[in-house]
Amino acid sequence: MPFTRPLPAREPPQPGESLTSYVSRHALAMGYERPKSIRSLLEGFPLPAHLDCLGRGPPLRALSRLLGQREESLADLTIHTYADRIVLVPRNEPPAESIDSKTAGRFFDFAQPRVCPACLDEPPAYERLLWQFRPIHTCARHRCLLLNRCPACQRRLAPNRLDVTGCRCRFDLRASPIVAISAEVGALDETIHSWLSRPVLLVAGMPVATCFWWMERLASAIQRTPIWTARVRHEQSLPVAVSEAAVAWLAAARILMREPGELGAFLNAFQGVAKHRGTTTGVSRRFGLLLREAAQLESLGYPGPASALRTYLVEHYDQGHLNSKVCLFRSEQHRRQVQERPWITQTAAARRLKVRPAAVGALVEQGFLTGRVTPAGEQGRTIGLVRRDSIDAFQQQQRTAFSVNQTAKKLGMARHCVLELIHAGAFPGAVRSRAGWRIPEKALQVSLNVYQNQPPLENKCEHWISLRHATRQFGSQGMNLVQVIQLVREGRLAARRELGKENYQGLFVDAKELGRLAISIHAERETCEGYSLQRLARVLVPSQPFKDVVLRKWIRADLLIAERRGNAWWIAPEEVGRFRATYCLAAEACRILNISRATLSRWELSSRVAPVYSRRTHPGAGASVYRREDIRRLAQ
Repeated sequence: MPFTRPLPAREPPQPGESLTSYVSRHALAMGYERPKSIRSLLEGFPLPAHLDCLGRGPPLRALSRLLGQREESLADLTIHTYADRIVLVPRNEPPAESIDSKTAGRFFDFAQPRVCPACLDEPPAYERLLWQFRPIHTCARHRCLLLNRCPACQRRLAPNRLDVTGCRCRFDLRASPIVAISAEVGALDETIHSWLSRPVLLVAGMPVATCFWWMERLASAIQRTPIWTARVRHEQSLPVAVSEAAVAWLAAARILMREPGELGAFLNAFQGVAKHRGTTTGVSRRFGLLLREAAQLESLGYPGPASALRTYLVEHYDQGHLNSKVCLFRSEQHRRQVQERPWITQTAAARRLKVRPAAVGALVEQGFLTGRVTPAGEQGRTIGLVRRDSIDAFQQQQRTAFSVNQTAKKLGMARHCVLELIHAGAFPGAVRSRAGWRIPEKALQVSLNVYQNQPPLENKCEHWISLRHATRQFGSQGMNLVQVIQLVREGRLAARRELGKENYQGLFVDAKELGRLAISIHAERETCEGYSLQRLARVLVPSQPFKDVVLRKWIRADLLIAERRGNAWWIAPEEVGRFRATYCLAAEACRILNISRATLSRWELSSRVAPVYSRRTHPGAGASVYRREDIRRLAQ
């Protein structure tokens, strides 16, 4: 039979004291070396790892006889005294009488105790039960931060200390410096203290247990959002001693107090945090488990969090699609909210506008539609959302739009010229529908104004040529119709309009000025964008132009590196400089060696010089290519 006779020491329990602290004070009064000595007296009764979790039953009755206290008095020193304010139960069910282990681990931290130095300095010194409650990080009485590390050795406090005022390094915790807190942080902790004093309805019709449960879920999400914890730490002027977990709990309490604006601001930051999945789209991949946990609360009869999240998703979420697969929108009532939300998908917008989905993304980028297009996966696909009101406005604008034939007639040019202008972006808002291209009236009028704003042509001279002759004369230098009109629009090219003509058939430009611009623009384009294959074949070796088929062979032999753009090859200016500095042709090699071409051929046969590319190394090769370094070495 275990020994359960009362101990000689009689220490009365203090207000708010934890059972662990109460047992430690008895062990200290009895002269024991450690609190476990009292546990050994109850060897026949199973005790939990932390005495604060001890529930009603034979072990608690045995401990009450040992300490000479009533069982009800010891039960008030355990976490079960807060069971009706912490344990989540369905609506209209009686409150819980005890706290299960999962809830205890969620809301209490017994392995890392915290203390208030000012409270320990007041006799008798004891630990409060609420000091281990995770949402609370300050002392409401002294308005200071709770201490969780020893200032001397920087180690965490031992959970089962015999003397609650001392650390294992024998430092007196009562001498620890006091870290004051701001008024707002103190108000938040006071509110949490008040929640624990009464299990009444609080935020959005939720009882205290539901508020704590939702706050814990928010704190878990906030702790994975560094940008939000840094913001709260800065706004509250929290010292470095406040851990990230404490900041997350304080931020979660702020969200509950300031709904719905604070919740929406946090969700904007939280959805941008990288989750464990690689893809970037999908509601669950952006909000983690928050949606599922809110739906779980709603199933228990507490729709407050689910309603707040649902409102945010319907009004503000523009990173992906919403449908009945999302757990918050599976009922008929909530499915209707998704169908009537101000955002529609990129595909639905394309269906309403009768255009391709890719055209919707282009209209969003140009600002004609209000929305957002987001990359989806790694295959180049996109996911987009567009506001309904912007689609209605754009449809109203399209009712007065012109077709390609109508635009060509008004501008006085061929149909293919209008298509070139469309692809060059000369008509902002032009979209290709099922009936063909539609050019907005405003964009067409802007193009007409470019012509009508030009000075009239008083007398025709040789240096004034029509737009048609300008493209024929300078088209080989890249001066096509689009380029010439763009130069006129930018004011870089002088132009005149012929009297009696109301469209571009009467546009005349300065031929001399256009010739100078063609040379400079062509050089700038080659310097910035590179050379086309046909152009480089003529200028790579100025004294020896080639056909482009020769350069194609060099590209296949990896002598010349080119980039494929659509159906054409483009060579960067840096690559042209590298090729010229590294290689030379037979004519230049003969000049360096001061020999004839026949002699160079004999030297090749005798292996005195080895070309890197020739008919002997590559069947069907064109011009032979030599490495400059080999030629210089041979010349020496």
